[in-house]
Amino acid sequence: MPEPRRWHPIMQAHEYQAGRWVLFDAHERPYALIDFIKRGPELGYRVTTWKARQDERRVLGYYRTLAGGCLAAHQRWNARRTNHGAPNTVSLHADHDDPWR
Repeated sequence: MPEPRRWHPIMQAHEYQAGRWVLFDAHERPYALIDFIKRGPELGYRVTTWKARQDERRVLGYYRTLAGGCLAAHQRWNARRTNHGAPNTVSLHADHDDPWR
């Protein structure tokens, strides 16, 4: 019997323009932007933080696959929202609407 498919962050990616994807959280807020790019003979994907203004975006990395880029963006976003302190401490990001700051 085949193993059931597991959820992957690529399921959160919405292609709103050819070669450009936005990743959304559970509340439909964008958190990452992925662009298909060509650098010389190489093809790949550039992952950046989501900001309305392009000059405020930070490059998170370059990837050869869309799935790899989605996974890296999602892991980075989750890491920024996680409380790294003791179990009963208040997270600095718990009530923060922008995890990329």
